[in-house]
Amino acid sequence: MRRSYRTPAPDQPGTLRFVVELERQGEIKGGETLLQPLAPLRIAELLGDAGFRPPLRFAGWEGMPFNEDLDLYCITVARI
Repeated sequence: MRRSYRTPAPDQPGTLRFVVELERQGEIKGGETLLQPLAPLRIAELLGDAGFRPPLRFAGWEGMPFNEDLDLYCITVARI
């Protein structure tokens, strides 16, 4: 499996293309998904608008607390 992120077309600013290719027995199949990155505070706002409780935010799968000033990734857990 190969994955990559590519810049979007000029008419899609603020987005990112996620590209994946799977190879099995010499045959390659792939796909592409357009992503729209959102900041953690915007995600919390959208979840609140949808009726969710304030989300939990983590810096990784290990459950370390998210620090907006230091961490590059945020995993958000939302509950009704």
